[in-house]
Amino acid sequence: MTGNLADYATAYDTASQTLMLSRTVAGQNESVKIAGGTPSNFDNLVFANGTVNSNTLTLAVKNATAMPVPSLTETSLAPQGAASPTAQLNATIQAYSTNTASINMVGETFATTRPGIKFVVNGGSGIDTVYVADGQTVDASVLGFSVDLVYFRGNWADYTKTLLSSGTRIQFTRLINGNTESVIVSAGSPVNYDKLIFADGAVKSDQAKAAISIDPLGPINKVTDVDPTTVTPVISDDQVAAALATISGAADMNNADATRTSALVYKTAGVTGVTGDNLAAINDALNSQAVTGAAADTTPEIQKIVNAYKAILASADGSGNNTTTPLTGDQYNAIGVVGVSGSPVSGTPLALLDSAVDAKPPTGVDTIAELQSMADAANHVMAAAGGTSAQIAALTLDDLKALGVSGVNADNLPALIAAIGKVTPDSNIDSLGELQTVVTNAANSAANALQQIINAAESNNAVLTGLAASVFSAAGVTGVDTNTNLSSIDLALDSKTVTGTSANTTGKVQAIVDAYNAILASADNRVGNTSPALNGMQYTAIGVTGISGIAAPGTALNLLDDVLDGKARTDVDAVVEVQALANAAINVITATNGGPGLVSLDDLLALGITGVGPGTIRSVATAIGQVNLSTKVDTLMKLQGVVSTAAT
Repeated sequence: MTGNLADYATAYDTASQTLMLSRTVAGQNESVKIAGGTPSNFDNLVFANGTVNSNTLTLAVKNATAMPVPSLTETSLAPQGAASPTAQLNATIQAYSTNTASINMVGETFATTRPGIKFVVNGGSGIDTVYVADGQTVDASVLGFSVDLVYFRGNWADYTKTLLSSGTRIQFTRLINGNTESVIVSAGSPVNYDKLIFADGAVKSDQAKAAISIDPLGPINKVTDVDPTTVTPVISDDQVAAALATISGAADMNNADATRTSALVYKTAGVTGVTGDNLAAINDALNSQAVTGAAADTTPEIQKIVNAYKAILASADGSGNNTTTPLTGDQYNAIGVVGVSGSPVSGTPLALLDSAVDAKPPTGVDTIAELQSMADAANHVMAAAGGTSAQIAALTLDDLKALGVSGVNADNLPALIAAIGKVTPDSNIDSLGELQTVVTNAANSAANALQQIINAAESNNAVLTGLAASVFSAAGVTGVDTNTNLSSIDLALDSKTVTGTSANTTGKVQAIVDAYNAILASADNRVGNTSPALNGMQYTAIGVTGISGIAAPGTALNLLDDVLDGKARTDVDAVVEVQALANAAINVITATNGGPGLVSLDDLLALGITGVGPGTIRSVATAIGQVNLSTKVDTLMKLQGVVSTAAT
């Protein structure tokens, strides 16, 4: 063997008492099975770094003990006999099919080695494949019952054709590289023939016999039913190695494209199934972060990537629920999609992902970015179903769109993700159809609920009709509670300035709810602890007029915020109460410095000012008007100081 002992992986088979040595060289798998032998009946295994007793090696592997040290008495690089790596051999190899494949099913593959060895192939019932090396002697006349495949590296015209055994067999011979190549095949019959594939076309063995009988020197196009499109790919080992290096390098640099890694490059590397239709997708897999050069530097590794993406593209036929072979996590991982694993069993993100892919057209899954978005979305949906508040909140509009869910938008999203969060068990939402049903039902419920809110705001009858917290929840609005704030929210809808247009989206209604909740939270009987300060938009949202902007020094809003912060929730749980406070704050601020504002006793009492009554209100109002800067009365404490001084 041309490798060192350490180059080979070893495995002992207890049942057959054999030892398997295997390695990969230039993208090709080499496997050698030997008998374990006995201490007195063994073989010598000659490696590049020395010779090992087969029984000694077998026992070491079997017992997991130290490997034997090869003896330098002979190496495969300097053999004692004639069997050097380049020597001509006079030997016969009988190769037998395991005959485990049925007729017309894929059978064995036989690959001949080099000149000097006669290779006799004994096929089975399945479709066997024989690859003939240049200058090889092969007898493939007993391949079996199916349409077996024999690959010749030369053109049809390169061979001398001779009918043998009364025309039951055909011999093809040619001289190449100083060696005589000889291949014998069965001539077969119209119902039992083999396919002979040359570098310039393929023919049926029975038709080849007929053509040779007429003219042994005739061209291949004279053979009936010749297939000029099926040919033997004649590629050197150096070309294969270069193609593999190109593909591996592109995977490392993430720069695969139609020029650098063309379909021809894949074909040269021995990879099948790459076409103009899927080339861009496969190159995109090479360009993914997860597919590195080390994951794409052998033909089997690259073939795995190609096969996986082909399976995904085949599944994506735009028609859901018809994937005969569910995709696996390994297939997604092979092309660079992360976050999925295992098989698509019920209740898993992979089951949902497979279902979503199945409903997509090929153009919807022909980039890794698209598939990764779908995989992430499937994970988010399954986590949200029956999940925590954080898991439900993590589900986004983009997630649902990536999976192909329809009827979802930014406005109804809160209602939809809330509905998804209530689904249990996960098996009730692990297909696109089930997810779509949940979303559609929730969207319809949200639309109906929102219309009730719109109607109540337009007619100012939310309190009268008893608009319930469940209606807000169905609309996707959060933060409404029957026991704490429902009446306040309904009163806000009933205010004159909050109309149907002011509440015709979930977002607008949520803004009303959030604003009133902020106001109620500020009113905690403790002055100076509201952060951040309330703003004019929040007051406007619940129907309070006259207030705008931010709580800057000297503004009515600054005074209002300070006063409200010292109130109890029950003092501000109706819009009319908040409006009265706003009006009072406006009157105080606009009265300063001789302004037009008129401060009443009711204003001051509403704000929480003490020490003023009917007998002192005139002098107090005059004092406020004489304050030259509104900043001197823009908090409850400052205003109380002015009032107390004027009232004494």
